[in-house]
Amino acid sequence: MDTDPRTGLEVLDEDTCWELLAKEPIGRLVAIIDGRIELFPINYAVDDRAVFVRTAPGTKLAALGGEVVFEADDASWMMRSGWSVIVWGRLAAVTDTDELARAHELPLRPWSDTAKPLFLRLDAERITGRRIPPPEFD
Repeated sequence: MDTDPRTGLEVLDEDTCWELLAKEPIGRLVAIIDGRIELFPINYAVDDRAVFVRTAPGTKLAALGGEVVFEADDASWMMRSGWSVIVWGRLAAVTDTDELARAHELPLRPWSDTAKPLFLRLDAERITGRRIPPPEFD
C-alpha cells in the first residue's frame, strides 16, 4: 500500500480503483460543452475497464469524442473513512451490435421514467484513486 506523504491518504492501484468503481452505482461525469463545464450526476456500470452510461438524446451527446472526467466515491461519515476514484478519458457511443448486446446485460437501468435508449462508453486513459482508511480506535 502506498501512502501520499503530503496527505496521509492511501493511494489506490489501478485494480483497486476498478474494483471500487464496480461496487458503486452513482458517479459524476464532467465535460466541457460549448465552452462551459457541465457536470452530470449519473448511474453507471463498469465492464472490461470501461464506464458505461445509459442516456437519452441531449446535452451529454455533445461530449462524444471529447475528453471527459468521471468521478465516483463512497464515504462513511461516522467512521471518517471513504474513497474517491477519478477516470479521465474519451466518451464514445456504443454502436457495435455485440457491444450493445453486452451493454444491455449490464446492471444499468434508468432511474427516471424517461426512456434512455443510448449507451455511452468512457474509455479510460488514466485512473487514480485515494482512500481515507478508518481511524484506529483505542
